[in-house]
Amino acid sequence: MPSLNLDENFLSSSDGMRIAKLAMMGEMMANITHQWKQPLNELSLVLYKMKKLARSEDNEFIGSYERAMQIIKYMSETTDEFSSFLNPNTLSQEFSLADAARASIQIVKGVMKKEGVHIELEVLGDSKIYGHKNRLMQVIINLLNNAKDALNLQKIEDKNIKIKIDSDEKFAYLSVEDNGGGIDKNVIDEIFKPYFTTKEDAKGTGLGLYMSKQIIDQFNAEITAGNSDNGACFLIKLPHKGEIDE
Repeated sequence: MPSLNLDENFLSSSDGMRIAKLAMMGEMMANITHQWKQPLNELSLVLYKMKKLARSEDNEFIGSYERAMQIIKYMSETTDEFSSFLNPNTLSQEFSLADAARASIQIVKGVMKKEGVHIELEVLGDSKIYGHKNRLMQVIINLLNNAKDALNLQKIEDKNIKIKIDSDEKFAYLSVEDNGGGIDKNVIDEIFKPYFTTKEDAKGTGLGLYMSKQIIDQFNAEITAGNSDNGACFLIKLPHKGEIDE
């Protein structure tokens, strides 16, 4: 499979500028991570010393301490995830498919919670994949955001997205399913084409699923779209530790 040249194959000058901005954001996020790490570590130590000095078994105090430590851990992990995701120089690596899904959920967690979307992750069988973890995360995040937009567009009250991970002897499988009513049968064969969008008022560029398809191709993998009983379902089929095209 030939390597993909984003600039020559389908990116306009404005898209190129967007990628350059993402690279700058990656550098900025790395700097922020570096600046935050030490204060967060120091704050953890301060809280630990406070706990020791208090010598209290008061449930409210202990609960507040544990909650504060959870917040620090969350902030530290979130900055790491954003920094990794936005770094354009991330090298190919072997990684857990379930870990990539969890990291993707972590990035969109705030927005999903704000918009009342519940995300469920079910891991029936994890697998090791070889490639650019942050590129696969980009695909997963795009699928999650598309599902969120569909749920909002259809004005679904109980908004749910389910990610399921499974595997067999040759392949790993990741599906993203929502309860937003599904994809129109008249357009389902068009959705991976460039500049095709069903989003109203020009809210979509029509490149998200196309770019996702190109990334999945680099993993020597497949992505397909269909409808379940409740909504749209996207399935990614990846080879175990498959080589990718650079």
